[in-house]
Amino acid sequence: LAGRFRGKRVVLLKALDQGVLLVTGPFKINGVPLRRVNARYVIATSQKVDLAGIDEAKINEIAQPKYFTAEKSKEKAGEEALFKQGEKPQVRPHMSERLEDGAQNADIVIQKKEVSSSR
Repeated sequence: LAGRFRGKRVVLLKALDQGVLLVTGPFKINGVPLRRVNARYVIATSQKVDLAGIDEAKINEIAQPKYFTAEKSKEKAGEEALFKQGEKPQVRPHMSERLEDGAQNADIVIQKKEVSSSR
């Protein structure tokens, strides 16, 4: 990988459209969250990890572009925002703060440990 996660090894979950790959660390092992990465920034290795226990429907849901885009606020801050002092808008947490991928990461961690111990 490149950028902040340069040199980290990741697990490929799915190849998306236009040469983009869905990868994860998993986060508990090396700190790489679910990310979309251009295939040019990834070097393939011969290491294989069995992803049989992963929920395919959840991966397909995560692979949608709306999962990675920030939600736009529908109303701008103005006078009405001053009057709504008690109400707080519901904001989706940033990608690095999400823990939705915990179940997938747990399955990958277990399977990665099995692969590592079988070497």
